Amino acid sequence: MLLTAIAERAEMRGWISVNVTDRDGMLSEIIVQLRQKASHILAPETNSWLSEIHVHGVGFTRTREEVPSTWRANMTKAVSELNEKGSGLPITVDEASAQSDELPVLIDSFQHFVRERRDGG
Repeated sequence: MLLTAIAERAEMRGWISVNVTDRDGMLSEIIVQLRQKASHILAPETNSWLSEIHVHGVGFTRTREEVPSTWRANMTKAVSELNEKGSGLPITVDEASAQSDELPVLIDSFQHFVRERRDGG
């Protein structure tokens, strides 16, 4: 009940809340929920660009490139965009476990967000 109340309060302030359970795939679930709930705020993800324009043959060519990234880098970018729009990101985690492989990544990232004065975590 407390986690629900925290999320609801944050949403009343215009923040985007993400609620997950500490299971395998939790970090991916955070990104998916964030992208869905904040689609009106966040810039669309893209890893392609217009590389050629044809005139007589009409059309264009799009080049696609996989850009290496980390969960923290993706979250830092998203939280920065939210903060620029006056929003933040509370993340609530149900059933946290000391045996979790992903929870330490979330906690480490949160510590960096605090140090960088970002409203996320």
